[in-house]
Amino acid sequence: CMGSSNPVGYRLAKFNQQIALTVFSNAMFNQDALEVFRPQWFQHSLKQAIRSRTAMNLSILGAKYALKRSHSIFYRQVLQKSAGDLKYFETNRHDFLKASLNFQNMSPTTIGYDVRTSIQPDRLLRDGFFDVDNCVVFTSNEADKKWNRGLEMEAERLALPITFAREGDFFAPYLCPDHLIAAIEEYA
Repeated sequence: CMGSSNPVGYRLAKFNQQIALTVFSNAMFNQDALEVFRPQWFQHSLKQAIRSRTAMNLSILGAKYALKRSHSIFYRQVLQKSAGDLKYFETNRHDFLKASLNFQNMSPTTIGYDVRTSIQPDRLLRDGFFDVDNCVVFTSNEADKKWNRGLEMEAERLALPITFAREGDFFAPYLCPDHLIAAIEEYA
């Protein structure tokens, strides 16, 4: 699971015994990590999105406008903390253009649900939640230090092992497929 798919992914992992291994990449769980998002306008936009439906709709309109105006500038700004993620963006610019066009067609309700379930605390995630499940947290050494500290604390609280790739942040699994495969082999 990556990013905003993690809340659905950990529910599936917990309640579906047919899943042999779940890898959580860029998972927030219940850590308070909104301040690590950059640039500042993006961080404020995420904070607004969880305050009210109106604020969420305004944030989404702003993101859609920024992507329509220049998807390259938008992604370079949002990915600025990670040299690996920026490299991945430059290598895959056409895919990012497609993603920005798809985002334009998504409803504010869908985007808002995705954002809220990703960044708001989840009551389901109680201490030791994954103690008998086969899961691993995937992050990287290039991710924000505060992010990784919070992620390590949540992983420990939830009884999850954690593995660190050498580069990337959000796109670490794509930048370090060898590390991802090694983690799958180790924890499967």
